Amino acid sequence: MHQRQFALLAALILAGVGCDVVRQSQSPTTAAGQLDTCTLCHGEVANGNAAPPRSTTSATATTDPRVGAHQAHLQDGPLRKAVACGDCHLVPATVDSPGHMDGVVEVTFGALAHSDGAQPSWDPAQVTCATYCHGSTLPGGSNTAPIWNKVDGTQAACGTCHGIPPSSGHHSTHQGQGIACGNCHGTAYSATTVDVSLHVNGTIDVGNKVTSWSPTTHQCVGCHGSATW
Repeated sequence: MHQRQFALLAALILAGVGCDVVRQSQSPTTAAGQLDTCTLCHGEVANGNAAPPRSTTSATATTDPRVGAHQAHLQDGPLRKAVACGDCHLVPATVDSPGHMDGVVEVTFGALAHSDGAQPSWDPAQVTCATYCHGSTLPGGSNTAPIWNKVDGTQAACGTCHGIPPSSGHHSTHQGQGIACGNCHGTAYSATTVDVSLHVNGTIDVGNKVTSWSPTTHQCVGCHGSATW
């Protein structure tokens, strides 16, 4: 957007006219033609979404908490496919929806962050979040409360969310016997690789040599016939 358009929008907001008046009060959640509505104030059309960079204060550096890891979450990564805006924020139906444009960033975690009984939290003072997605319910992770505005890849690596292997069940026993991750979780898995279509999806997925798994009884059928994990 050109500087003159920003000035016009700012003047309208200060005058009590919502952004939706400028764009006919369209829904920001509709893909076709609506992305530009949201990017009047934040985001860039080139990114394919309305999340920063650019923030509502025109910040673009990922070190700025208003930018942070938005794009790292909204693009497919090495450990998981992209998440939706609604996984971390309430997405307003229209620009003038209650709570939108009130100067407060509401972090309201969705179902994925609550998986496995997690109680997700956001610490604005430390700029960290603790969620299921980052291993808050899993054992052995080296960094289960990552810093939001540290976007160098070190917080999205195997071992940060859970141990390699996790200390739960018979993971360590299997590793000691030379049994690879892929034997139980599918051939795409190793100590450094995952199946991004299934990883961090709120479910323990098994495959390859394990033919069935019960998350309730912890019974698996595979190399040992039927056994308790």
